[in-house]
Amino acid sequence: MKKCKGICRYISAYIDRDLDDMMRDRVRAHLAECERCLVLLHTMEKTLLLFREFHREEEPPVILIRRISCQVHLREEQRACVVARSLPRTTRKKTK
Repeated sequence: MKKCKGICRYISAYIDRDLDDMMRDRVRAHLAECERCLVLLHTMEKTLLLFREFHREEEPPVILIRRISCQVHLREEQRACVVARSLPRTTRKKTK
């Protein structure tokens, strides 16, 4: 049991592959002998999987992206017109 406490704190890093080779081998050897820690490992892996599935980001619909892009473009044009109207006539470009 005392050995389990020492190994348990490394299980998260073991899952994330953040352990050096020596510690990874120690954890792996312990998991091969200890059913309780193996159950903990599997429980943590399942929890992470469920968390990732729950927080998976979905792409917004294409129509939404287009509508937002159109609104941004429209507002940019409106700002450009306001700025152009506020300039003195002599600085405005002449258009044919």
